[in-house]
Order: sequence, then structure tokens, then C-alpha cells
Amino acid sequence: TVGALRLQPLQMVDAGRRPRTGPILSAARFGSTMIFFHDEAYAEREGFWVKGKTTVRATIMKDPASTEAITLNLHSGARPNVVTLATPQWSERLELVPNVTRTVVVPSDRREPLVSLAITTSSGFVPAELEPGNNDQRLLGCWIAFAP
Repeated sequence: TVGALRLQPLQMVDAGRRPRTGPILSAARFGSTMIFFHDEAYAEREGFWVKGKTTVRATIMKDPASTEAITLNLHSGARPNVVTLATPQWSERLELVPNVTRTVVVPSDRREPLVSLAITTSSGFVPAELEPGNNDQRLLGCWIAFAP
């Protein structure tokens, strides 16, 4: 049993500067980077899938030793897709072609450990409909992995 627990914050962020996010539905760690999903996403060992025809809101907790930017590798799998990435200060629209990986640099402030990111996919594909023997019935829109 524990008789007492004392916590001491290392840093306080003014209430007005705190990101406004919804509830966290799931989380994943990729190296020293954590990502918290506020919508459904499919996290796997090396990255995660954003569902097709949807927006996933996430909060990225950067490695404290990282630079200002977050580098992501994206592809749309077996079908073309239009993917939009957006933070409160920036956005980029990508027209992805099948099986081609694109690298995107998401700018962020070095002093801010958290980055709010919305990822929107315009379409998707169901692997079971395209690959014989594949039983995956999920509608997948975009694969995302954090670049080393």
C-alpha cells in the first residue's frame, strides 16, 4: 500500500496555450514519439492507418530532443487518394498515387511539446476486395509512419 503520493510538475502551461482536444480513444508509441488518437485509427507496429473517407484528429507528443518539425511518410495503399494534413497554423493537401510513399514535414514550434494534427482522407480501399486471400474488411485511407 502507498501512504502518500506527492507530485511535482516539471512545467506549467498557461490555460490559454493548452491544446483543446477531445477524449483520447487510443494511443501508440513510435520510437520516442507518442501519438494520442481522438478518433478511430488503426495503429500497427510501424505506423498507423487512417480510415478512408474520414478525418482523424490526433495529438503528437514530440521527443523532447527533437527539432521543430515532424517528418511523416505517407502512402494510400492500393488506390489513389487525396489526403489533407492540418495543424492550427498550417495545412497541406496531397494527391497520393497507389503504392508511392510521400514525405511530409509538419512544422511545429520547438518550445511546444504537443502538436494537434487533423488527417482527412477523401476515399479509401478495402484490402479484401483487392487481394485474394486477404480477409481485411477495413476501409483504409492512408498509411502514416514517423520518419526516423
